[in-house]
Parts: sequence; structure tokens; C-alpha cells
Amino acid sequence: MFDPTVFDHLKTVLEGAIYDEDIAGELFVINREDFVNLALMSRTFRISFKTDVDSPCSATVILHYPNEQLYGEISETIRDPVCHVSIEFERTISHLFTVSKYCKILEENWHPNTISTLIQYDPFQKEKKVYLIRFSLSNPHLISEDQIEDMDPIILNTINSLRELSS
Repeated sequence: MFDPTVFDHLKTVLEGAIYDEDIAGELFVINREDFVNLALMSRTFRISFKTDVDSPCSATVILHYPNEQLYGEISETIRDPVCHVSIEFERTISHLFTVSKYCKILEENWHPNTISTLIQYDPFQKEKKVYLIRFSLSNPHLISEDQIEDMDPIILNTINSLRELSS
């Protein structure tokens, strides 16, 4: 048996909160990834979801536990190890002029200086152009086990932002 790490506790809270919403029919989980980087001994958990199966928008919550935090927790040299929590939103659009509308929504819900935007499209697509926009909150929240209750507002704000971006 092993002693669960801060990452394991936070991952359980995150998964539980998202799957509770999925079971209630409020969200639809579309992807879940759990990585262990054996070269660096870091861990990353990603869970992606939509508010509706046919929605053009999705959100991904990323929980990352860097190797120095894991080492510090195991060797007990870090008193309060932390995980990084970051958020990504993806949305498909057909007109680029709507990007500013979605940026404004996120700036109202999150700190504006933390949002970066990436726009992708296929220039060889012969039919109607569809753009994929990825909004990333570039300043991840640092959460320790003592701050586990801070996960709820982050998750709720993510869900509320996703609903606004989807409409």
C-alpha cells in the first residue's frame, strides 16, 4: 500500500466534482487523461467536458504535480507541496470577429492578464472555414492540500464560463 500524495487527493476531489455534474446531466465528460512522466516523475491529470453533447465549446481542467513537489513531499523537505491547476477552453467558430466576444466573457470571469488565445484553421479546407480557438489561463492556480476547498470555486467558475462561451 502507498501513501497518497497531495496530487492524489486533489485529483479525487476534481474528478468527483466533475463526475457528479456528469451524473446529474449538467455536464458531459468527453475525455480523461492521467499521465505519469517516468523520466521526470511528474504527474498530470486532464479532464475535458461540455455542457451539451453537441456544444461547440469544451473546457479542460488540468492538474499538474511537478517533480520537485513530488520529491519534496516524499522526502518531507517541502512542508506544504502544491499542485498547479490550469484551465483551457476550446470553441469552434466560423467568423473571427466573434473572438473578442469570447475573450470578454473570460476576462469578466478570470483575471484578464492570464488569458492567452490560440486560433487554428485548415487553410486547405474547401468548404466553409471553421476556426478552433483555444483560450488558456496561463497563470495556474497553486493549490495545496490545506486549500482543497479552493477547488470548488475554480470548478464552478469553469462551468459557468463554459456555459457562457457555449451560448
